[in-house]
Amino acid sequence: MASSRLAEAHQFFSQSIATRLDNAPTLDVAGKLLVDAVSGQLEIVSIRLDATEDAQAIFETLNARGEPLSAADLIKNFIFQNHPGTEDQVEGAYLANWAELETPWWVTAVTSGRVTHPRASWFLWHWLRARLLEDFPIRELFQQFKDYVTSKRPDIEVLLPEIKAAADRYRFVIEGAQASTGPLTRAQWFSYRVGTLDSEIMRPLLIWLDEQPQADVPAADKDRVLRLLESWFVRRAIVKAPSQGANHTDHGLRPGDRLPHRGRIEDVTYHHLNTCPVDRWEFGGTSRAFAR
Repeated sequence: MASSRLAEAHQFFSQSIATRLDNAPTLDVAGKLLVDAVSGQLEIVSIRLDATEDAQAIFETLNARGEPLSAADLIKNFIFQNHPGTEDQVEGAYLANWAELETPWWVTAVTSGRVTHPRASWFLWHWLRARLLEDFPIRELFQQFKDYVTSKRPDIEVLLPEIKAAADRYRFVIEGAQASTGPLTRAQWFSYRVGTLDSEIMRPLLIWLDEQPQADVPAADKDRVLRLLESWFVRRAIVKAPSQGANHTDHGLRPGDRLPHRGRIEDVTYHHLNTCPVDRWEFGGTSRAFAR
């Protein structure tokens, strides 16, 4: 709890109260006024929304600071409003599977291109795109997640641990890629090199490769896929190839349950990168000439 928002809020109010009392000319009077204010004037409101209500508009209206909730905040509210468990079970599910997503590392604002969101929102966007095998802008994340839950009706008690496991792997890859010393996994090398190009578009593929349906894909094949993609990105960056449409590159690399019928995943990747519509894979003379 040391790094949770609840602990941070407790520390803030404790310090504020202590400062006020320490500076009060009369401690007894200041203490009584504080007790009266907290017990008689402080109001805590609990709001429960159904799936059809616009949570963003409601919470922004109630928020005196006018600070919009992030997509991660809205998704959290939606998940736990729809959790089928008892109050204690819901609290336990939150602490076990979601509380970590509200710690400083996850709420840090991250910019990709010209768009800035908390890291937790970026992760959930990547995760949902990997789960749906569809592309959509991050501004639609909450609506897409709500549609996914209401249409596919996944078991929320199963879904939460799956999100937590994917989040743990996501953080492991990013933190490893940012470490200044120590060995890196192939996924961390890929994250580092592609991240150097300020590109987030392949993170859904990283998540997809580690999902349960791909558990039987050999680790060596997954590593080969990342090497091929790394080559594709780096070579195109060297020759300054245009990047328009590159966010669609991974669509043909996630064939889902059709994978056994399309050959090994590395062969699918190699074929797709040589035939995808985003210009071409820069081989041989072009990239070598530029390097010279």
